[in-house]
Amino acid sequence: MSPVLIALLLTAAPAKKPAPAPAPAPPPPAPAVEDPDSGGRRRTVELTKERLSKPVGIRGAPNVATMLSFPEGWAAPPSCGDCIVGGAEQPAGSASTLWRIDIFEATNTIAVKPIAYPSPTLPITAFEASLDVTLQGGTAITIFLTLAEVPGNADLRVDFTLPAGEDAKSKRTALERELRADYDARLADAVREAMAETMMQPTKCRDFAGGPRRKDDVVTRVKQMCRNGSYVYVVFEVENASRKDLALAQASLAEKTSGEGDFFRFKKDRLLFRERTLGFAALPSVDPNAPVSTFTLTVTEDGGDNRNLVVDNIEF
Repeated sequence: MSPVLIALLLTAAPAKKPAPAPAPAPPPPAPAVEDPDSGGRRRTVELTKERLSKPVGIRGAPNVATMLSFPEGWAAPPSCGDCIVGGAEQPAGSASTLWRIDIFEATNTIAVKPIAYPSPTLPITAFEASLDVTLQGGTAITIFLTLAEVPGNADLRVDFTLPAGEDAKSKRTALERELRADYDARLADAVREAMAETMMQPTKCRDFAGGPRRKDDVVTRVKQMCRNGSYVYVVFEVENASRKDLALAQASLAEKTSGEGDFFRFKKDRLLFRERTLGFAALPSVDPNAPVSTFTLTVTEDGGDNRNLVVDNIEF
């Protein structure tokens, strides 16, 4: 080898090393605000109007009971068409019932738990169900039950709260209902007492067998009229001979010297074709010494043709 070639080889640049592989990209940062229905923890849901505009999502997992806590009791029992309540047995033909709910009225809580496991023939989407809860104050909540894809993401406890103003309003509403119930109970007692007093007084009755009064395919028949020391009342029958439905609004009994009474009842206030109903109308008792009084019965239609069905010259 020539001296020139050896010198060229010794002075040649060394071979370059291969470039290192690029470093992996860092994971994306966690979102600043967590999805309020993402599950996997204890959380609080404030029942604002905006929040109530859509169902509240709850994620469960088999063998995990999710506790739902509410700020007050319920106006009606919570409803879940796809759930078994308490320890009830699975109804026949309801294999799709995949949730159990346990209602604890003393603590205003509900426990929800799936009672099956997902499988190739029972996908996670089959576990979707709806639980409807109406609070005593009138707030209606729709809860959408789903199965968490990862059991660790299931909700363990969800506390529902009312905004400060709504909480006070709800308490007032509950108090108003209690006062109304107390008033209704006292009124019912007073009515029963008055009725008992009336029934203990001598009563004179007259049966009517006369022809019915007919107006525009509506037939009214006076059946009986009675008088005691407190009231005069009439029992009558209304028949709808028209193919249009008939709705009854009110009935009144009047006497020329005692005015008109507004106490009435219908056994049924809406009549289909050929249907009949009994009615009752009362008037504070007229002069018990009068030998004969003349009365007028008026039955008023609710809507429709707004007819007044009048039976006059009823002597008793």
